[in-house]
Amino acid sequence: MIFTSLNVGILAIFYTTLGGVLSYVMHFLFDEFDDSWKGKAISYQIYDVGVELVVIGLVAFWLAYFIRDAPPIFHVSKPMDELVDTYISGIFFSFSLFLFFGDLESKIKYLYEKAVDPVMKKNFPTQGSILDGTLTFESRKTDENINKNFNYQ
Repeated sequence: MIFTSLNVGILAIFYTTLGGVLSYVMHFLFDEFDDSWKGKAISYQIYDVGVELVVIGLVAFWLAYFIRDAPPIFHVSKPMDELVDTYISGIFFSFSLFLFFGDLESKIKYLYEKAVDPVMKKNFPTQGSILDGTLTFESRKTDENINKNFNYQ
């Protein structure tokens, strides 16, 4: 159990470091999320985000693939080694990437609000609650109408 814990700790540091380095490098390879990026065509924005996600996916997959075949630093059973590799590569690499990828997160949210949110609002109920059966497509026009429907005091 102690050797497994040591392997977890070492891999956590390793994957967090690699994720941080990758995000640092990618910060300089791709456009920043700013007014200039927002002013570009939606096709360019989707392409930019898509390429960033593909690069992250490729690096994460191949890194995990090669690390999986490497022997553990401290000897543990093969099933335990695979469990440690799978868990740590998924959690810590992803965590470290998005810890430093503020621009990518902002780009994804912006694209969601610009492209996905209007479609969702058009095709799904936007008001009410499924729990009390009040889902509706109608939008409330004023705060007064909201206050009439709900007794806020």
